[in-house]
Amino acid sequence: MIELFIIFMFSIQIYLNAHGIDKVYGLETLDLVFSANCVVYSFIVFVPTIFYFILQINRINEMEQELCLDSMTGLYNKSYLLRAALLEVERNKRYAQPFSIIFIDLDNFKEINDTYGHKMGDSVIVKVAEKIKKTVRTIDVPVRYGGDEFVILMPQTTYEGAKSLLVRLQEKVSLIDIPCKFKLDISGGISTFPNDSKDLEQLFDLADKRMYKNKEIKRNKQRPLEQSKYLTV
Repeated sequence: MIELFIIFMFSIQIYLNAHGIDKVYGLETLDLVFSANCVVYSFIVFVPTIFYFILQINRINEMEQELCLDSMTGLYNKSYLLRAALLEVERNKRYAQPFSIIFIDLDNFKEINDTYGHKMGDSVIVKVAEKIKKTVRTIDVPVRYGGDEFVILMPQTTYEGAKSLLVRLQEKVSLIDIPCKFKLDISGGISTFPNDSKDLEQLFDLADKRMYKNKEIKRNKQRPLEQSKYLTV
């Protein structure tokens, strides 16, 4: 439609030139026609260009988002976790707000994987990820850390707040229905910035060690998760 309009406008201009109408009505007629052509031409050239750049920006944002996500679960990945943790450290410097990190590992996952295969194992990981998504707050950062390990970064959260979420999550995961003889459960460990450490590497390492200690305690059936001293350090 626009192309036809341009052809029509140029046809008028050619007609005016051929019949000398520009001499009768003055150059203003041609100027008007030429200006209209310029407006239409600018519209054709620049509007699609603007839309193209908008689409490209949106595509770049989508690609960045994809790079931040774990393809299997839709949770954030490890690289995004590190960036988010650094931002929380800076937030703490400005507002003195704590944040907590929860390391989570699936109990009996190796047995499930070895007995029923990787397809069942992948299904379990996806189901646990869904429970995590539905349990955390909007401001939390749920992460698939690797394999059957998950991490939750909880801004503006003390140890007690993180512990409360971990216990709720353990209860929800234990209710997941999977067609196998093994009971699905999770073990977790918590560390809090800045009480436990002001160094991110140490903070992550501490939560990871507490998680594995709790896993060992549960395996030996010494004490339940919520009573473990490694959660209350």
